[in-house]
Amino acid sequence: MLKIMGGSIRHVQPDDIYATATPVPTSTHFPFAHGMLLKETERLIKDMDYEILESAHALGKEDLTYFGMYRLKSHVADTETWDPLVGIRNSHDKTMAAGLTCGEHVTVCSNLMFSGAFTFTRKHTRHGFTETLDGMAETFTKLPAIDKYISERIDTFKTIPVEDDRDVSKFILECAGRNLIAPNTTVGVWNEWLDPTHDDFKDRTLWSLVNSFTTVHGDKNYSPFRIARDTLKLNEFITETWAEELVELDSPLLKSEDREDYTE
Repeated sequence: MLKIMGGSIRHVQPDDIYATATPVPTSTHFPFAHGMLLKETERLIKDMDYEILESAHALGKEDLTYFGMYRLKSHVADTETWDPLVGIRNSHDKTMAAGLTCGEHVTVCSNLMFSGAFTFTRKHTRHGFTETLDGMAETFTKLPAIDKYISERIDTFKTIPVEDDRDVSKFILECAGRNLIAPNTTVGVWNEWLDPTHDDFKDRTLWSLVNSFTTVHGDKNYSPFRIARDTLKLNEFITETWAEELVELDSPLLKSEDREDYTE
């Protein structure tokens, strides 16, 4: 179950977001409805042909702040190990700019932590609403690039042989040593490698090794956000370990931000 992080917030339904009041604009501050941000986000999700698997919404400071998160179904047919994540936020009290963030792992918190692979924020200025809509659309269009990259990465993983069990054992133990996996899961990952639950992963390839980790993670009933975070860390270590074989993959996952946060 998705949950917005932070204190002094209450988790609500979309109808509660649409029912919130929007303050009257001043000469320098032009707030817009929380519901308009929610509606625009879901329109972008639909227009990009993504399916919403799960969502969470929260209000804080007597409904002056709004936070939302979405877990989407990936366009990559061969993977169930990750789902794209989208986060949104808005305020009526000048504590934070409106924004959207998306990627493999996103953070949305009432303490103003707000990050992902691609992030856009904009103040509530005279033209802020139009600029926010344009910025959200531009940011969200980058999400399919992550899907494309992961699809290419999976195809590459399937071509990289991993045949020495001693190397696999060393890799698993080093993952535990780097806190990429819990020490009490090492045996499970090792056993999954030796005797895969799914026939699709009996080939001795890097893809099968990755799925030894993700299968054990799935059995632990971790949250989607934890799985996304841990998968990202694991992928970084895999890239480091098999750097020569993966050198031709062009990753779009460098942080890209267009920020204009409040400083007052």
